[in-house]
Amino acid sequence: MGKCNFVLFLMAFVLMGSCSLQDCEDFDTKFLSYREALTAIRLWEFALAEECDTSESSWIDGAEFYSCDEQRGYLIVVANGRQYIHENVPFALWESFKKADSFGRFYDQRIRGKYRLGLKSEN
Repeated sequence: MGKCNFVLFLMAFVLMGSCSLQDCEDFDTKFLSYREALTAIRLWEFALAEECDTSESSWIDGAEFYSCDEQRGYLIVVANGRQYIHENVPFALWESFKKADSFGRFYDQRIRGKYRLGLKSEN
């Protein structure tokens, strides 16, 4: 199992000397493309942002989790050079993923095909 490196963004400094997170109610959750979603998710200052070292996996190249409330969040999995975005992933599932003996098997059985990111229709 790979060791997980945690990157926590707990508070962002705001004008007037006060500290607070960006309000997730202001986060636009409807995206036109996966590229737009990746950029928006990675640039937003979530209460929780973690990465997991999956270097021991044969095909999972990386995993990131972003959450406003530590209940549900966005999971980005990099596999074979492609980035997959999953939304509304339970934090407990992320915690289990990080402890899995096989990241690929866990991903296939518990995440893949579930928690799909919905895109805006381009009408």
